[in-house]
Amino acid sequence: MVCVWELPPSSRRPSICVCLSLTLASLIQWYCRFFAGRRCSDDVRQIQRWGSLAGPKGRFRSQMCGKIVNAGKTAGDGTVSPVVRQTLHHWGLEITEEIVTSYKKAKGIK
Repeated sequence: MVCVWELPPSSRRPSICVCLSLTLASLIQWYCRFFAGRRCSDDVRQIQRWGSLAGPKGRFRSQMCGKIVNAGKTAGDGTVSPVVRQTLHHWGLEITEEIVTSYKKAKGIK
């Protein structure tokens, strides 16, 4: 992780830390290369990471759907767990009504 500290002019305490995760940067680089047709030994691991996070039974996907259902909101309501929603966006998944309906069906919720 690389952090850049910005100091306010009248203070010695850091006020903002702008962090760039090198892991995220390398993931984006891997995805762009994979999309362009490049294959490497890391493909299986990256695809498994996506599946366990945002795939059909992914923990963040299930968590987000559960929060939407419990709150009685729609899939497009950005007030429901914006942090989890943003994580899913980073992994290329936007929760839709179809995904929430599928979740309800799998859980036996009407």
